Amino acid sequence: MLDAGSTGHAHTLGPDIVTTLPRRSRLSLLAGVALLAACQSLAPSGAQYATVPCDLHYRITPRYDLQPRAVEVELTYAAGERSESFLRAVPGWAGVTDYARFYGDWAATGAPHQQVVPTDLPNRWRVTHRPGETVTVRWRVRTALEPALEGQPQPQTTMYRTQVGDGWFQFFGYGALPSVEHWSDDQRAHSCITLREPQAAAPVFSSFGVGYDGQAYWPMEGSPAMTRHAFYAGGGAWRLAPQTLASGTVVTAVRGRFNALADAEFAQATRQLIDAQRRFWGNEAAPVQFVVLIPNHVDTGNSGGTLVHQTAVLHAPNDFRVGGGVFEFLVAHENLHQWFPRRFGGMGEGGVSQVPHYWFSEGFTDYY
Repeated sequence: MLDAGSTGHAHTLGPDIVTTLPRRSRLSLLAGVALLAACQSLAPSGAQYATVPCDLHYRITPRYDLQPRAVEVELTYAAGERSESFLRAVPGWAGVTDYARFYGDWAATGAPHQQVVPTDLPNRWRVTHRPGETVTVRWRVRTALEPALEGQPQPQTTMYRTQVGDGWFQFFGYGALPSVEHWSDDQRAHSCITLREPQAAAPVFSSFGVGYDGQAYWPMEGSPAMTRHAFYAGGGAWRLAPQTLASGTVVTAVRGRFNALADAEFAQATRQLIDAQRRFWGNEAAPVQFVVLIPNHVDTGNSGGTLVHQTAVLHAPNDFRVGGGVFEFLVAHENLHQWFPRRFGGMGEGGVSQVPHYWFSEGFTDYY
């Protein structure tokens, strides 16, 4: 992730954690509509999971009808032998340190005796239930974007919070999907995401694929952290364009308008740049790559981005265009951050040993 004057940090999962999806890509702290059939082919098939229940199932719906607007999440999981369990939101990510402040309207809906109880920590909630039953918990994450500020210049931290606008939404898993503590990140779980969009004809997409007709379902196996290290979006304001490369598919997703940038121009230039990088490094087979572009509504000069699973999320000013150094640096830098851990290995969690990894990762991507 990059922006002027920022510092960097990153997290990756080890190579033995994830099988159906690549390892978590490097993440540095900040200072990325075509044919329906082509888009639908990007959604992973759930056939291999048809007989496997979800250990963790997040069902997500934007609530445009509420004031303030919000993303509503329902989570189901098995109680096992426990009579209580705990949900925990990340304390911070990408410069945001108060994600828990936007959570609310908690309810346990699996059975009348199930309850959600606050704890001494603002980002931790206790759920009481009976052993052996299915637990269902619902909450809402209110938008960080006030309606009066839509279309106005935004600080970079706002873009890493949950946003629900007029008929569109976007969020990172870090800001809306708390973990279940007894499913730690070093365990293997069958996690499922169902993403619903009230506007039936509008697209929905995430780091895991594309859905149309108002709903998408993504099953996955591996660390539960995959659901958090991802981007989710949908609604009629999003415009998607899949680009086919010999090495794999690249999907551009654009929201908002720029003074001198057409969607087709951005999609084609992104395709050419990523294709050139892949051919240079001999990348003959790559996973689906999403390149997301959103406006920060600044007239000029402010741009940046971050990388989560298979997705570069970029923000750019009104005068953003292709063919300049800003475009090439943004797309190329974040794309290399995705390629880097697959070729050289991931970074461990925490510790002084991360320092040389940061130096090597950022130095490598800046040089190339």
